[in-house]
Amino acid sequence: MKINIFSTKGQTLKNLKIKNGKIPKLYVFKVSEYIHNNHNIINFISKNFNQDIVVRSSNYFEDKKKKSFAGYFDSVLNVSPKNKIEVKKAINKVIKSYKSYRSQNNEVLIQHMIKNAKLSGVVTTCDVKDLSPYYSININYGSDTTAVTSGKKKYERNNYF
Repeated sequence: MKINIFSTKGQTLKNLKIKNGKIPKLYVFKVSEYIHNNHNIINFISKNFNQDIVVRSSNYFEDKKKKSFAGYFDSVLNVSPKNKIEVKKAINKVIKSYKSYRSQNNEVLIQHMIKNAKLSGVVTTCDVKDLSPYYSININYGSDTTAVTSGKKKYERNNYF
């Protein structure tokens, strides 16, 4: 199976295989599906997620070869999947954050919310400042899972060739 390296965040997470870690339960859908079928999508989320969720961007323009857009689009944390009104508001907020970065390939990513994280981070295949071609692992120790992508805090950076 060939995986498109520059896919959406949602598709990358669906296809990712890791040995020593866990990817929280996820559900990915296209914005175009949501526009035509939001009732069924919200019902699916409500029935299939049993703890708080995060509604994340999975914009086609994120994570491309020459530009990252990391942290550019909205995510909504700690949404109860049983509260359909809040789920709908959160999804609409994420879609609205796409503004002028619209594509038929744009998606929304739903995941179980991680509680009490000890470490979180982002791995990129280049340095986001100068596009140097090596793996960059940026991590934050502690429970704030948004620290690396939001730019709110300093985090540990490790670069590997």
